[in-house]
Amino acid sequence: DRVMGQRIRFFEACAAGVMCPIGRGVLDYDGIREALHEIGYQGYITVEQERDPRNVATSLRDVKASCDYLHSLGFE
Repeated sequence: DRVMGQRIRFFEACAAGVMCPIGRGVLDYDGIREALHEIGYQGYITVEQERDPRNVATSLRDVKASCDYLHSLGFE
C-alpha cells in the first residue's frame, strides 16, 4: 500500500509488488462480494491480472491463486 496515492512508473510499481495476486493486496474483496450481494447483483465479474512483462513465468500460478481466493470468498 505504499504506492497508493502516489504517481509511480509502471515498472517501479511492479518492483513494489503492486501486481500481486488477488487477496494479497489492499482491496477488500470480501467487502466487494458483500456489496454486490446487498444490491442483488447477478451478473459476471471479470478478473484482470496485470503482470510485469519481465516476469511472466508465474502468470498462470498467480491467476490460479487469484481465482482460488475469490472462490474461497464465495465468488462463483
